[in-house]
Amino acid sequence: MRLCGLVLNHVATGLSACVQWIAEKGDRFVNDLVSESAKCVVQLVVVTGVIRELHVDLTAIVTQLCSVFLH
Repeated sequence: MRLCGLVLNHVATGLSACVQWIAEKGDRFVNDLVSESAKCVVQLVVVTGVIRELHVDLTAIVTQLCSVFLH
C-alpha cells in the first residue's frame, strides 16, 4: 500500500508540473497573440490614415490639373 501511495504521489507531482508548464506556455501564447494583434491594429490605423491623406492630396492635384488644362 505504501509503495502504491508513493507511486501515486510521484505521478501526481509530475502531472502537476506538466499542467503548470502547459498553463505558462498558454499564457505566453495568449500574451504574444494579443501584443501582435495590437501592433497590427495600430499599423492598420496608420495605413488607413495615410491612404485617406493620399486620396485627399490626389483629389486636390487632379482638380488643379483639370483647372489648368481646361481653362
